[in-house]
Amino acid sequence: MRKRKFINRIVLVVVLIIFGLFFFIFPLGLNDLIRINNNIVIEGNKIRKNIPDILRDPEYVNKWLKNSKTPENLRCYIL
Repeated sequence: MRKRKFINRIVLVVVLIIFGLFFFIFPLGLNDLIRINNNIVIEGNKIRKNIPDILRDPEYVNKWLKNSKTPENLRCYIL
């Protein structure tokens, strides 16, 4: 009886995966998926490039730290 339950669960999982592929992923189209992934990567790279430029400016960092709600003992001022 346990073996039959186990096989039924495996069959159910396989059917759900196939259903998901045909009704959710394939209609979207692989080109759209690739375009979405590329946009995410490009935006992430832009953000990563811009952060160091901002953090190199000590006046900006000190102003931000003074205005932040960080506890005094966790602040690290750049001199």
